[in-house]
Amino acid sequence: MTGCQTSVLKDNHLWLEDIEGDASISWAKKQNEQTLSYVSKDDRYEPLKKQMTKILTSKDRIPNPSYFGGYVYNFWQDKKSVRGVWRRATLASFKRKFPRWETVLDIDKLAEIEKENWVYKGARCLPPQFERCLMTLSRGGTDASVMREFDIKKKKFVKGGFELPQGKSDYSWLDKNHILVGTNFGEGTVSDSGYPIVVKVWRRGTPLSQAKEVFHGNTKDVGIWTSVKIGKHYVHPVITQSKTFFTGSNYYLKDLEKLILIPVPESAEMVGILEDQFIFQLRKEWSVNGANHLPGEIISFSVSEFLKNE
Repeated sequence: MTGCQTSVLKDNHLWLEDIEGDASISWAKKQNEQTLSYVSKDDRYEPLKKQMTKILTSKDRIPNPSYFGGYVYNFWQDKKSVRGVWRRATLASFKRKFPRWETVLDIDKLAEIEKENWVYKGARCLPPQFERCLMTLSRGGTDASVMREFDIKKKKFVKGGFELPQGKSDYSWLDKNHILVGTNFGEGTVSDSGYPIVVKVWRRGTPLSQAKEVFHGNTKDVGIWTSVKIGKHYVHPVITQSKTFFTGSNYYLKDLEKLILIPVPESAEMVGILEDQFIFQLRKEWSVNGANHLPGEIISFSVSEFLKNE
């Protein structure tokens, strides 16, 4: 009987797994410097840079609008507002050639006052009034961001409101006093990629440590994401467990207690909820209830029927 020898390959770059470590960040900065040094020597670099800068700072750009709460909102950057302003206009004003914009939050001024390199990453506002928002701000544009509750009416951050420190967090409103939150709650609560795998219900006025856990994923997941559709007579909370970039499972959180798996293929992507309809887009062929659905198709089915029959 003969034996066999096995050899274990040593990974000399394992230290890069510490994505927030000083050594990893220093290494990444050095690689960026080397890349910039290389590409900037190309004759096409400066003309392309000038062309892109001109396009991105052009006054002729069409504002990318979001409409809610009776206003058209837009985030705008130009030479004057380098970090940008979050602004709004009435629908009637927006329809004119030169809308009358009202600044809601000036990121440049905020950065100056707080002495931070703030980058605006978006806001999730609570329907139907849309007066309170969960504002996402990043230091220098990193994936890790802070969350702070913002009052649109007062144009100020809410003192003692919902707030999360810097991290790869996710959050959604449930109502004015409760949010779903996924963040780093400690050991075993983030994926290997640094994204949250634990979701909790957090009540206003209580410490985050007292939030109630409603979902716990796996460290091998890409991450866990929340989405809540709020209407006049319903609140539909959904938790998406991303197992890979292209597959995952979606769960409906019934009565903030019971998780119900939404019965679609793991390859299907949830588009959202419209009134009483779940909407998904298929990445692969799916045969169900005698019907054959092709890749790329948009499908929907009743939320109320799903909850009734589970």
